[in-house]
Amino acid sequence: MLHRLILLTLLLVKSSLLFAGNLTILTEQWPPMNFSEKGKLKGLAVEVVQAIQKKLGDDTQIQMMTWRSAYERATTQPNVLLFSTSKSEKRLPLFTFVGPLAIGKLNLYALKNSPYEVDSIKKAKNVKRIGVYYSSVGEQKLFDLGFKNIVSVRSLEKAGRLLIKGRVDLWCNTNISYRQILDKLGFPEDEVVSRLTLDQSNLYLAFSKGTDPKTIAHWREAFRMLHRDGTFKTIYQRWLPGEQPPKRLNR
Repeated sequence: MLHRLILLTLLLVKSSLLFAGNLTILTEQWPPMNFSEKGKLKGLAVEVVQAIQKKLGDDTQIQMMTWRSAYERATTQPNVLLFSTSKSEKRLPLFTFVGPLAIGKLNLYALKNSPYEVDSIKKAKNVKRIGVYYSSVGEQKLFDLGFKNIVSVRSLEKAGRLLIKGRVDLWCNTNISYRQILDKLGFPEDEVVSRLTLDQSNLYLAFSKGTDPKTIAHWREAFRMLHRDGTFKTIYQRWLPGEQPPKRLNR
């Protein structure tokens, strides 16, 4: 098995050198998946991308920019890799997706000592206030589900702070980022619990339309190798402790 992995790695490196430098790699500031701290790129997805690049012998620099700018380039230019992004019907014609990188859950969080037993959407609609980040996927989901008790604020941290201060009864946020928000606010993670999952979606690497299929195949196979040798699981558990990583890659 080890000899097979070594041989496959050598073949991937040799073939990928033909395509190295052709790919533009873009991401945004979104901890803990991808972010810059003191000029250094960090995060779960960043480490996965860098591990894939190492297997491919690719030293292309990852560029950090706003989501709007990155998405515009990825939807108008070939040979662009954008991460981390969710898959949707609208995006299927625009990208080839490789992953998943992570399982994203949209949860309703409460303080551990909260008296509310929220185990259904109906019960969640009966609490007084739910805090959520303005114009986020969480806010949109709450609107789509018919919630009226929404308090929208203009930063992720402020939404979390509303829960901590008792100004809302529930906080709508993803499992991906809630730990980092609480840490930034200096509040113990174990004092906040998930009461209800509203939605679930996976996050992916997205290759723009027109990207060479051989390049995508090399990235997919290298990602598969990270699963086989345990690298992906190690990275995942370091950034999202207690969360189960995706078990299978898309075909």
